[in-house]
Amino acid sequence: MGYNPILQLGYFKARQMFFVIDPDEIAEDAKYVQERYFPRAPCPDLAITKVTRLRQQRVILTLCNYRTCNAEERRQLATKARQAARVCSKPVYVFRELRHHLAEHRLVSPGYSFLQETVGQTLLAEQSRLTALVRQHLTPAQSAALQQLLEDSQGRYGITSLKREPKDFGWREMTQELCRRQQLQPLYDIASRLLPHLQISNESVTYYASLATYYTVFRLKQLDEDLVRIYLLAFAHHRYRRLNDNLINGLIYHVRRYTDAAKAAAKERVYASRISDSR
Repeated sequence: MGYNPILQLGYFKARQMFFVIDPDEIAEDAKYVQERYFPRAPCPDLAITKVTRLRQQRVILTLCNYRTCNAEERRQLATKARQAARVCSKPVYVFRELRHHLAEHRLVSPGYSFLQETVGQTLLAEQSRLTALVRQHLTPAQSAALQQLLEDSQGRYGITSLKREPKDFGWREMTQELCRRQQLQPLYDIASRLLPHLQISNESVTYYASLATYYTVFRLKQLDEDLVRIYLLAFAHHRYRRLNDNLINGLIYHVRRYTDAAKAAAKERVYASRISDSR
């Protein structure tokens, strides 16, 4: 069979891609193949012509039941990327969905530059779609309400205090959490009405909310205003639900603590009563 086909087949099975083999870069791999399959034969010249390389690749495709990714398959990849972007706008998620699509349909993966460009263009298109919808459905008054999160009030930005998670389920922390919930209620109502128009998944809402949490206020003010409104809407929606979870968990914690204390007190009373009756 020769060294080159073995190396090409090994690389293809590992990455589902074909590579132009540079003999100097694969010296260690060639040495392993020689010692494993041709221990008594000298290592031949690994340089081959383009015609031979393409012929070997066609044989490998037939052997592995794979197809090349032509123009039609690449259009399908672009469609798949747009669908994935609505589920989750994380670049790594879209990239993994494309890789999964290639593997599922047994397609040779195009170059990483093509995949990178596809992911980048898809996310830009998704951002343009979302910002257009935000401009269409968000009123000036609602935009102003969201903007208040980025305004400095009494030495602290509105969003900064809302980002803070409670340290415990103590009375002080739960009281502050309740105040945050009341503060966020109007923005949550706005987000609940508008987010369905964006036609994005809960995963995307969580992702955009994480960006609002990750970026500083200074950085948010540098970004596109419509894009930031998406982040803030997602933040208001996600954080409000998180606040409710914290309050419910706090209630469960205290009820369980009081229940345990009541059970312990009851056992003590029963024990004391039995001792009293035995005397």
